[in-house]
Amino acid sequence: MVNVGRGPVIDEQSLYEALKAKEIAGAGIDVWWQYYTPDEPIKHPSKYPLHELDNIIMTPHKPTYETMAFRWKFIAQNINRLVNNAPLENIVHVGIKKPT
Repeated sequence: MVNVGRGPVIDEQSLYEALKAKEIAGAGIDVWWQYYTPDEPIKHPSKYPLHELDNIIMTPHKPTYETMAFRWKFIAQNINRLVNNAPLENIVHVGIKKPT
């Protein structure tokens, strides 16, 4: 099971129980049900001990400073390409035929 959308899309108790009982082989999630706050800086991603299971990979769905800096630099470079009539990078053509 893979969830990269929103935590509540998957019921956390059901996921925990299914993983613990090995009813599903594994899970990869890039979303959490609980996030830390300035008032509560240390918090587990779920109220269930998913982090103790060996059949789940969890990432926090939070970009680092480096990834944010890279993202903004890439956006600026693509805008520069647009202004200079250069080919844009990472174009996604959804539901249309790719131009030749």
